[in-house]
Parts: sequence; C-alpha cells; structure tokens
Amino acid sequence: MKKNLIIFAVCCLALLTLATPVLAQTYDTDQTQTINEMFPGLGNRDIRVVILSLVQVALSFVGVILLLVILWGGFQVLISLGDDEKKAKGFRTIVSGIVGTVIILGSYSIASFVINQLMVATGAV
Repeated sequence: MKKNLIIFAVCCLALLTLATPVLAQTYDTDQTQTINEMFPGLGNRDIRVVILSLVQVALSFVGVILLLVILWGGFQVLISLGDDEKKAKGFRTIVSGIVGTVIILGSYSIASFVINQLMVATGAV
C-alpha cells in the first residue's frame, strides 16, 4: 500500500513538473484599450450572472456527489447480508445523502433569490 502511494505521488509530481506554460500570445497593455479588446474571450456579461452561473455549476457537482453517496448507502444495505450494524450504517448514509440534497436545494434557491433581488434592486433586469 505504501509503495503504491509513493508511486502515485511520484507520478503526480512528474506530471506537475512537466507542465510548462505556453506564451504564444501577447496582449498590448496600452491604457486606451478596453478589457474586451485586450481579452476578447471574456465577454460582457454582468458579474452577478457570472456568479450565479458558477454557483449553479458548483451545486450541480455537489448534487452528483450526493447522488453517489445515496447510491453507496443503498449498496451498503444490499451487501449487509442481514448484519444489522452494516444495514444501519447504510441507512444512515442514505439519510445523510437525502439531508445533504435538501441542504443543496435550499442553498441553490437562496443563492438564486439573492442574486435575482440584487439584479432587480440595481436595475439590471
């Protein structure tokens, strides 16, 4: 086990040291240019919309993790083979996943509400 961990760490370190930055494109730093001219791929979306999009993506990833937790709990219940302790552990895992899902849905709705109210209050909508 320790040998595998050392091999994994060495491989990760090798991959990190082999990565070199590519400096193929330069930008003019003249003060007369706007940000969109200097960095054309950034776009001109409102920062609140960008933050809401980032929150949505992050909560989506957390939702996938919670789904995996619920599935893992179900798998634990299935392989408990009648052992009450393992079955109880599986059910606790499932309940934890469901509680986490409720928390994530609540946090998404709160974040969405706050961003929408900020947009209405500042006249962005």
